[in-house]
Amino acid sequence: MIAEAALGTAVAEAAVDELDVLGLADALKSFTSEWSRQYGIHAEFHAVPNGSEETLPGDLETSLYRILQEALNNILKHASAKNVSVLYHRSTTGISLIIEDDGCGFNTDIALRGPGAGGLGVVGMRERAELLGGTLDVESFPGKGTTVVCRVPFKPQRRT
Repeated sequence: MIAEAALGTAVAEAAVDELDVLGLADALKSFTSEWSRQYGIHAEFHAVPNGSEETLPGDLETSLYRILQEALNNILKHASAKNVSVLYHRSTTGISLIIEDDGCGFNTDIALRGPGAGGLGVVGMRERAELLGGTLDVESFPGKGTTVVCRVPFKPQRRT
């Protein structure tokens, strides 16, 4: 139990360091690439930045990074996917993070709303998005893969 807690702390610190050094888009890209290499699942990352110089609040960056981590973890554990696509889109008023896979999919009515709902880490991802005033939706059908769509608004902060 102590080793797991230490590992969790080390992972959290590494994520914060990566966000501080690279910024959100590049940290998401780096994590996606490393995950793909480590687990042998083809993953593509696409970023559509708005070209602005505004910085993002640290809690927003950390939450989106954690949402991506959990979504990819779910794909690894449950989806049997061969391909994953991650899209990061930043506009002047918000961010969209879309994670799609070509895995086995699932019935969302049963998995997310039925008895024992809350598995797959979706509840935690949704809570992170909602704490930032955003939303997280999951679309999936058995045999058709899964799409996770997170949308979060933000107020720009000028770099100093």
